[in-house]
Amino acid sequence: MNAILEQIKPETIALIETQATHLGLSIDEYLRRLLPTGEQELALKGDSNQAEFEADMIEFAEGTDDLPAHNGTYSREDIYAEETVEDVEAKRQKSIAWIKSHRDQYGGKYVALDGDKVIGIGDRYGDALKLALKAGYKNAFIGNVLPLDFEGYLGGFD
Repeated sequence: MNAILEQIKPETIALIETQATHLGLSIDEYLRRLLPTGEQELALKGDSNQAEFEADMIEFAEGTDDLPAHNGTYSREDIYAEETVEDVEAKRQKSIAWIKSHRDQYGGKYVALDGDKVIGIGDRYGDALKLALKAGYKNAFIGNVLPLDFEGYLGGFD
């Protein structure tokens, strides 16, 4: 048997076979469809020269002009969280409690919170996120405050 095929576990082969059959494809066709169809799908060409690399980077950066500039230094403090997991979870629990206790006032809105401190309120998730980023909170809790009369819906069942 082929050395490459010997590396694939039988249960993985069974999953591939099931998926291919479900889609009405041969296993070979199914696997081929998982592969990139050409160089345009590859992140970078391995043999590109400096000019090609720079052209790829310019193309990659298209549409990012309105993103906020990075003001950090890429220091250890910028990369790693200063808070412990326990601190983050405690802050998250405060945010959830705040949302639950303010449904009557802010139902239907999105809020950006730092613990129980309100950073911003918007009609959409993106609005609240923009307010948080503008205020300097890159890890704010963004939550949807459900109105008091909200009734959940679970569809798809007859």
